[in-house]
Amino acid sequence: MGIFRWRGIYENLDFVLEQVANPAKRVIDFGGAACPLGFGSDVLDTFEQDASGRTVPYHLCEEIGHQVDTVFSSHTLEHIPNLTGVLQQIADILVPGGVAIFHVPAYTCARWNVGNHKNNVYNDHAWTFGLEGTASPEGIENYIRIDTAVSKFLSIEKADYCGDNSIFLVARKI
Repeated sequence: MGIFRWRGIYENLDFVLEQVANPAKRVIDFGGAACPLGFGSDVLDTFEQDASGRTVPYHLCEEIGHQVDTVFSSHTLEHIPNLTGVLQQIADILVPGGVAIFHVPAYTCARWNVGNHKNNVYNDHAWTFGLEGTASPEGIENYIRIDTAVSKFLSIEKADYCGDNSIFLVARKI
């Protein structure tokens, strides 16, 4: 099932497949080594190999060397301390009109919040996410509105809480 186990991805499956399964599109699976997206996408991750034992071709956006049509990322951005810098890099590698698809955990699931989420394989969560229009929850460390952060670099097309205590966000490079 991989990334398709998430209800937020499943609820938006037609759109996701349209963006990532088209062989004419260059797709980066950002942070996808633990559960590769497939469909001919290239993984960008800190790991040397993905879960299937394949070499991860990219470890930094700068290594890609060309622009891409789609950047897909599921449950990765919350682990990145330099989120602003990485969002800028993602925007830089997208072609004009290119799409970023982000699926991230929402603050509504306490176990995913900064300070609660511990992970021995990946680093702990650096961010807890919500959306614009949501009252800032009290007592949550490093809470940010992911749509506000992304909108500094890309145009938001969709940003919704979804059925698995996550946020599904689509943004486009203008």
